[in-house]
Amino acid sequence: VRAGKLSKLKRGGRVVKAQATTTNRTAVTTEKLLRTFMAQEEALQEQKRLNGPEFTGDVCDSFCVNLDETCFMASEGVLSVIGNADKPKQEKNTSDSRISVTAVRCGSSAGIDLVRVFLAKGSEAPPSNMAPGNFEVKHKAPTGSGVIMSPNAFMTDAVWIETVELVVKGIRAAPVIREHPNWWVVLSLDGFGSHLCAE
Repeated sequence: VRAGKLSKLKRGGRVVKAQATTTNRTAVTTEKLLRTFMAQEEALQEQKRLNGPEFTGDVCDSFCVNLDETCFMASEGVLSVIGNADKPKQEKNTSDSRISVTAVRCGSSAGIDLVRVFLAKGSEAPPSNMAPGNFEVKHKAPTGSGVIMSPNAFMTDAVWIETVELVVKGIRAAPVIREHPNWWVVLSLDGFGSHLCAE
């Protein structure tokens, strides 16, 4: 940045102040953040108590797992492409496609990449190479990874139940965790309605 070699980036690559997250939509407040951190700390203390005195050091990071999902939609709003400087004309697909896919990813504080589940629109079973079990081998993905069909490619209560089974399988098969099958794992996730499904 100081040498001025990033001239193609906005502001020469210099950082800018992040946009405030306390909008009406998200309403992130200090109280809500404090409540979240206190709940996480309480869960981690309970995990240490349940797992016993051997649960110490770096091994603890493997048993702290996070899950989040995001939806990718084609042709939503303004599309941009990363272009080739040698080509005089760049093209992008500007069809009216609204195809979407939701990606669910899971990883540990130790940096272990865990389950990857993709939600695709449809009711038919995914092709055999995309089904859980085969997906892992074909795409060198972590255990439990695969494609689950959803009515609209979004997370629903029914799809969450199917997804959580893969997530649990993947977490329990992870390095370090599989060596301690009776130890508790703390899984953090957001408050999305389907994650709170009673089933």
